[in-house]
Amino acid sequence: MKTTLTFLLFLNVLVWAQAVEAQQAKAKTKTVELVFIAGPNDHCGDNPCHKYIEDLSLLKKCLEALKRPAKFEVQLYIGERPKLGDLDNVSAVIVHSSADRSMDEWHALFPQNDGAKDYDDEYLDFLRYFDEQMARGMGLMLMHYSTWVDHPEAQKRLLDWIGGHYLKGKSKVDGDKSTKGTTAMETVEFVNPGHSILNGLKPWTSEAEYYYNIHFRENDPRFTHLLSSRLPLDSPEPHTVAWCVERDDGGRGVGFTGAHNPDNMYLDDFRTFVLNAIVWTAKVKVPRKGIRSTVPKK
Repeated sequence: MKTTLTFLLFLNVLVWAQAVEAQQAKAKTKTVELVFIAGPNDHCGDNPCHKYIEDLSLLKKCLEALKRPAKFEVQLYIGERPKLGDLDNVSAVIVHSSADRSMDEWHALFPQNDGAKDYDDEYLDFLRYFDEQMARGMGLMLMHYSTWVDHPEAQKRLLDWIGGHYLKGKSKVDGDKSTKGTTAMETVEFVNPGHSILNGLKPWTSEAEYYYNIHFRENDPRFTHLLSSRLPLDSPEPHTVAWCVERDDGGRGVGFTGAHNPDNMYLDDFRTFVLNAIVWTAKVKVPRKGIRSTVPKK
């Protein structure tokens, strides 16, 4: 009888300990708010490229399915910018859109550039609000074509916020001269393999259109090179195609010139890199094996 009571007492203690452990684990799982801004698919027409909405929708599903290292809540804006007040509690904004250089396209953060005209008052209100959020430490990541900005004010902001941008007349796009278009089979290499954004990854080769000769802020102590690719193909040298900064305000910024080809989001290492970068930008610890996700086969 004594043995039975001892066993029951032990069982109750065990159940109680497991319940406490579960509650503590739940308490440690914080909720992280993210905003994704997708431009309308206004650049490639019916061609299989620049599918901003599809790319960000896929990444949104991957993040919202996670239970660790945090619970992510993702608000996806399509073809519109957040309103004043929408970003007050947001940890990071992720941008995937066209550049500001053509009046027929749309940039997620900056108005289209029309001869470097001054921005109107309504947009300046948004820019001041966005600056305020960045100053409190909000993160920002821009992908592919959205890193291309022509307006001087946009260029100034991106140098501060993420450390670099595509600069017309300096930055370039390379392609396989034996085929149509500007893509080629391109391989990435890790420049600083110890950085947590590269956790769980191995270099990959894919049909891509990486921008290179990116204009970076000079002598930037906040700056870390992440990925390089040997471009152009006919005279290859390593060029940075992904980078990050840790700003003085505590916020983080990432630039990635990939994501031209939507099929690449279905490559495990490519997609994990993007997810790792998003999580890092939001100041969440990236797991040692990276942010693992499962998506339908393309």
